Amino acid sequence: MKQDKDTTTNAKADLHMGMIKKMALSILKLAKPMMGNKSLKLTGKMIGMDVERVLPAIFASLSKEKIQEALKQTK
Repeated sequence: MKQDKDTTTNAKADLHMGMIKKMALSILKLAKPMMGNKSLKLTGKMIGMDVERVLPAIFASLSKEKIQEALKQTK
């Protein structure tokens, strides 16, 4: 009955969602050259149209260092 008063869950959810958004933005920035240097919005749409094929190709082309650098740039 007192589930609505649990504010820690909501605060943690916001924190996690923010991290997910930063990671998604980093992936878009890294994928931009592979997708023809389109805008980030168009790059996201293009990935979403064929996510099963494009997303693994993006991850396969990235190194650990590239991913870490992209995450640092989104802060």
